[in-house]
Amino acid sequence: MIESGSKVELQEVIEETQIVSDLQDSIYKLDALLIKGEQVDCPIDHQFCQDMYLRERFVPAGTLFTTYTWKEEHPFFGNMGELLIWEEEKGWVHYVCPCRGITKAGTKRIVYAITDVIWTTVHANPENITDVEVLEDRLLYKYENPYLSLDEIKQINQ
Repeated sequence: MIESGSKVELQEVIEETQIVSDLQDSIYKLDALLIKGEQVDCPIDHQFCQDMYLRERFVPAGTLFTTYTWKEEHPFFGNMGELLIWEEEKGWVHYVCPCRGITKAGTKRIVYAITDVIWTTVHANPENITDVEVLEDRLLYKYENPYLSLDEIKQINQ
């Protein structure tokens, strides 16, 4: 069984991550399990240039996580590594970096880093805002999950 917040092997993910017909409910259940466990440090480097905001994240090998839910469509670039991403229309998609693609508005994914990964998202920033909290409020939906308490959700949203 996959332990909450732990690093896992690829075969465990494939065998034990049961994606059912209600995808959102499956993601909520997995998310709640992972959030209640020990957290893996996945630092984000925030970069700014004229009219753009870049979020570059490092994810250690063996990390299983769910993404934020994005309000806006934006491009992504896999700079280093190999990973599996559960996409609603496609199931598990295997990415080998370098790679690129588009994240649609409203997207929330399940991700498994096979190796160490560096992943960058690029966002329009016409006001040239450098306050990350303001940008995240504009770009990301507030976290919600019916399998977590209101106190747990408040803590995550802070």
